[in-house]
Amino acid sequence: MYKKALCSLFFVVMLIFSYNVHAAIFASGGEDGKIKIWDSETKKLVKELFIPCESLEKGRVTVLAFNEQCPVELVSGHVDGSLILWNIETGAYKIT
Repeated sequence: MYKKALCSLFFVVMLIFSYNVHAAIFASGGEDGKIKIWDSETKKLVKELFIPCESLEKGRVTVLAFNEQCPVELVSGHVDGSLILWNIETGAYKIT
């Protein structure tokens, strides 16, 4: 009985990070599907990227990667298998 109750309380929190050396920023993503852009020097939140709920809910972020050729582009992968290409300056996105 005790073992069963203990197992039901266990959960995993997963954070994903990607660093952009050209812009001195990093991105983090997590369980809520939101992507946060941080200033690496001040450690302050610069921007939050997300898809509005009425548009489409993608779920947990599983991977993040900045485009080395175009530092304002970020790709996020989500638990449903989708990839989203973001423009971190404008917040615009394209789902693939």
